[in-house]
Amino acid sequence: MLSKWIWVALLLLTAGCSNLNPTPFVQYNSAIQEAQSGIDAALSVTHDWAREGFAEGFAVDPESEFHQLVLETGAGYQWTWEASPLYVQLFNLRPALFALNSVMADYAELLLDLATHDLSDSSRFAELSGDINQHAYEAGVALGLEGDRASLALFSTLAGGLIQQYVQSKRGIHLRNAIRENQPRITAYADRCIYLIQRLMVTTKRYYADRHEPIRLQWTGTTKLTSRVKPTEQMLDLNEAYIATMRTLEELERTFAALPLAHRELAENLDAPQPILEEMRALHDSAVRLRRLYHELSGGGDE
Repeated sequence: MLSKWIWVALLLLTAGCSNLNPTPFVQYNSAIQEAQSGIDAALSVTHDWAREGFAEGFAVDPESEFHQLVLETGAGYQWTWEASPLYVQLFNLRPALFALNSVMADYAELLLDLATHDLSDSSRFAELSGDINQHAYEAGVALGLEGDRASLALFSTLAGGLIQQYVQSKRGIHLRNAIRENQPRITAYADRCIYLIQRLMVTTKRYYADRHEPIRLQWTGTTKLTSRVKPTEQMLDLNEAYIATMRTLEELERTFAALPLAHRELAENLDAPQPILEEMRALHDSAVRLRRLYHELSGGGDE
């Protein structure tokens, strides 16, 4: 009878011990890497179009004044621009999103290293997670999130402790619980990015309305039909740029919406992962579409 309980105790002790299938972590890491390159590429082209459009529209607007182009310099490294055109908003958003994407990529790679036991040293994990938390805080501030270093960290104190337990015991349940503990933080960052992208969508609509009005006046202000060719071409160019920008922003929103879902799916598939993880595939596919948009908008054609 005693031997029976010894075996039960051994089973309980070894339950959750790590023979983790690394496949979900490989898929998650791959999807995040794809998203990182796709997001930055798409924003770079959108920014370039918005800058060119602002310069053209400002130059021909009779209401424009030169002082509206001048920055207000502040203390230290600070500056403001009252006009805050669309391209400046994109200019500010791009490095913030790039910083966040770099953090997410480092986070995904760290989880992969933990799952495959390439990282099995507690002090090394503490160092790497500390760097990730610091960079997450910096990205959060750049994105306009409010909070201190602890609340904007990607690894909560509890999650960090759980992973330390995982490193020491190799019990997968600790890693799963750590990922679940981090879920609200991943969601908060994704939600913030979606909010900023939706603000850009509203600004782009306003920008389109401002840009097409002088073109309309030029088109209707002449009775010579051949004089309408140039404003017609300008309007078609503006339409194409607007459509492309909206497609890009929509795909960016789709990518960030998929990010926390893929993270949740990671925790749900540690023991017996499905052959195809739908949310991770959705994140990966959205990122691929972003890169295709980049090639289309930059004139590079298909990959």
